[in-house]
Amino acid sequence: MIGARRGYALEEILQSLSKLYALEVTEPYRINGEQIDGAIKYDGEHYIIEAKWQDKASSNEAVYQFAGKIEGKMYGRGLFISIHGFSENVINSLVTGKAIKTVFVDGGI
Repeated sequence: MIGARRGYALEEILQSLSKLYALEVTEPYRINGEQIDGAIKYDGEHYIIEAKWQDKASSNEAVYQFAGKIEGKMYGRGLFISIHGFSENVINSLVTGKAIKTVFVDGGI
């Protein structure tokens, strides 16, 4: 699989897993030109999902864009899943001096 097809496949896998564990799921959607890869409700909290399956680690730019999505939504939290992990220092630079509102999942490839 290549490019966007991998990303869509990852979104489908995450939706299936969420449903398997009886989580309330919102499928991917676009709003005002912004792509949302999905959302779940867990333990009373809503999480917007960002799912990345690219050939390299997710960059600071991608993580900052997602953080902006979280700040601009009713949903108070995010779940950022990156199959190839994150570029060096990306998480430290995002959370320094701030409240952590995003869970980061590193695919470990």
